[in-house]
Amino acid sequence: MKRIFAAFVRACVYMFMSCLVSSTAGALEWKKYHYPEYNFQVEFSGPVQVTPRSIAARERIVRSTLYLQDGGSYSYSVLAQLNNEGVEANLDAVTEDKLELYRCKDVNALPLEFPGGRAKELTGDQCLDGSYRAHVRYFAKGDWFYVLTYLIKIDGGDTSSAQRFLRSFKIDES
Repeated sequence: MKRIFAAFVRACVYMFMSCLVSSTAGALEWKKYHYPEYNFQVEFSGPVQVTPRSIAARERIVRSTLYLQDGGSYSYSVLAQLNNEGVEANLDAVTEDKLELYRCKDVNALPLEFPGGRAKELTGDQCLDGSYRAHVRYFAKGDWFYVLTYLIKIDGGDTSSAQRFLRSFKIDES
């Protein structure tokens, strides 16, 4: 299961990084998005790319989608995944792979309480080309697994908007 999650997260990160480098979209007005098929809601400040992920038949993943706002010098994303046998992922192992892919030089784990499930939070500085900051939250609850990420420029990045994105994420209680 650890390998499945790590491979899946790695594929999403590569797609995420390629979109970050190529976009020139500007920030817009904050809007709440509700995705009942993936059991969550979140706020984005601009257009959102929704990319369903193809799933191999042998994996335990029922469906998975990446929700990405790419602002050129920043990006916000939610990776939502439904599993058919619950989320038994080792969050420590999954989180190790994530920030390695961003090539962050300084990584810190932070406490994150999440009633009714499991969560892990990481921050990283000097990521990608050395000029980005990353903040990633992992949530596992029932059959659901979520990866919430922002990347912003270290110099001149809008930390308050990125934090707003993180705080806006809510898992539906159903």
